[in-house]
Amino acid sequence: MKKASARQFSSYVCSKLLFIAFTFFTFSFGFGQTVTIDDVSGAEDGGAITVTATLDIAVPGGFSVDVSTNDGTATLADNDYSQIISQTLNFTGLIGETQTFDVTPTVDAVVEVNEDLTISMDNLQGTISPVDITDTAIVTINNDDSVTVEFSQAAGSDAENVGGNLPVLLVTGTVSAATTVTVTDALTGGATSGVDYAFTSPQVVNIPAATYDGTLGTSIAVPTLSITGDTDVEANETIDLVLSVPTGDATLGAQTVTTYTINNDDSVTVEFSQAAGSDAENVGG
Repeated sequence: MKKASARQFSSYVCSKLLFIAFTFFTFSFGFGQTVTIDDVSGAEDGGAITVTATLDIAVPGGFSVDVSTNDGTATLADNDYSQIISQTLNFTGLIGETQTFDVTPTVDAVVEVNEDLTISMDNLQGTISPVDITDTAIVTINNDDSVTVEFSQAAGSDAENVGGNLPVLLVTGTVSAATTVTVTDALTGGATSGVDYAFTSPQVVNIPAATYDGTLGTSIAVPTLSITGDTDVEANETIDLVLSVPTGDATLGAQTVTTYTINNDDSVTVEFSQAAGSDAENVGG
């Protein structure tokens, strides 16, 4: 009986010691706690993008960790976002706890592809638990800029032998890539190409890289379009043009068709040859 009791006591002591050791190890060193950061995206002109870091398993006493941004296709050199250097997140150590911070994109008017940067963690402080902070996250900055191209007018006109007030292309936005639109003669107007006006259709119009404000001051002329003057008396005639096929940075604006009227300014005059005349009665010339 004494030997059995001794073995039971010894087993009890061992189990208690193991429990104490396990508890000490758990509270002192942890058991696989990890902080993860979620990938996230936001519009370039939409303000700060909130990033969330999450602790999966409790860490007694809490801890802190630093986060920083790192260039991806979004870069500091291109002023794509505001840099974060070692911003500290303080965790109280609760299971499932989250901490947030903001990444701020730089607002611009440049049409570009979506760009990204990465978030990393370092400098674990305040705990002896081996919290895993090796996770990284991708923050995607979504382009929300555009370049619109449209005709300057729905309808316009001028005298045939003046040929002014022709439609032009209004461009709004910043063009960075190779960009074109196409202007086509619909051939539905009453004017005859090659006789009443000159225009090579379809006409691919290049839009150079620049910043445009959507006014006549930064407008682009429609190449090869001109009015042919003559002395024929005729009815007013029209030209119908269509805007299509945007490439590069361009999107079409609201005004994609225009009608130009060639106003006849020719006439035939009839008048007497003289204000007064005379001849002998028996001549009558």
